[in-house]
Amino acid sequence: MCPSFIYPVEVDTRLTIFFASTCLALIFNAVGAWWAYKGLRKTSDRIKEQVDSLTRDGGTREWLENMAAATVRAAELTTAAKAEIQAFEPTLIRAQEGLEDRLATVDHACERVCGVLTSSMDLGGVAAQTGFRFLRGLFSGARVASTIVKMARAR
Repeated sequence: MCPSFIYPVEVDTRLTIFFASTCLALIFNAVGAWWAYKGLRKTSDRIKEQVDSLTRDGGTREWLENMAAATVRAAELTTAAKAEIQAFEPTLIRAQEGLEDRLATVDHACERVCGVLTSSMDLGGVAAQTGFRFLRGLFSGARVASTIVKMARAR
């Protein structure tokens, strides 16, 4: 037998504690499983009632058939629209190529105007500050549009 300072509690007491905790775990697991069963049974009963009510109603079948037909039509329309856009793409590329020079001109003009407004902002005019903010927005928009055109041409 081991010395009492290593195992201060008797072995019988430890076994009793082990068996009691095992029993409690089994009881909690059984209660949890039973609770889950009851909850799932109620849920399945509700789903069954809803499905039964849908199958009894003749309008539901008609509605489902209409939805299936609408889905098929939507797929056809999407395919047709995609084909139209692909057919129109060369025209868009030509338009973007024609506008690239104009966008560069607008970009350069905006830079010059922003430079003038920056120098006039030293005077502290509220109108100059507002105009600068407005043109700075236009300038960034022209730069973005120019970048988009360049990316389209790279394709």
